Amino acid sequence: MSGTWNWHRYVIPCKTISEIWHWHRYEISCKTIVGLSASICDPIIAKIARGSKNVGA
Repeated sequence: MSGTWNWHRYVIPCKTISEIWHWHRYEISCKTIVGLSASICDPIIAKIARGSKNVGA
């Protein structure tokens, strides 16, 4: 719980189980901890989403 990356890593398995929760969890952590804008988080989420689909497939 001492790193922003903790959330990013946790998001990947979350997306496989529940696509909806994946987006919510990642967006909140990005704005609260990292302080980035949704615009910056969007492309990052897209990459993780694609990565999860490839791994799950």
